[in-house]
Amino acid sequence: HVAFGIFRDEGGVAVLQRPLDGLWAGLWEPLSAQGAERDEAKKNLIDTHFQNAEAIYFCDVKHVLTHREVNARVYEVKGTLKENAKIQFAIEPRDLGLSKLAVKVFDAWSQPTQRDLFS
Repeated sequence: HVAFGIFRDEGGVAVLQRPLDGLWAGLWEPLSAQGAERDEAKKNLIDTHFQNAEAIYFCDVKHVLTHREVNARVYEVKGTLKENAKIQFAIEPRDLGLSKLAVKVFDAWSQPTQRDLFS
């Protein structure tokens, strides 16, 4: 399970660049974490990126790859970020190189009445 956290401030939306190896190498995405279960992924999201925070459920996004299915839960997060020089803020995240999953996350978040996106 993957948890994405949408965190905004006056500088835009917090994003991180993925490692230069592996799946979606070098692409940008909202803050994220993984876990064996949804609750663990949410906890890891908060523990990894925030000093203290409240993550409010927003929607679920499903993305089908050729070799697996990714089920992501998207949260709006309010709180205090941990210091991390790699975190950037983007006024318009779609202007960055995003994976298709990250595009789905940002599309869902920008349309508050839409709660699920399916491939």
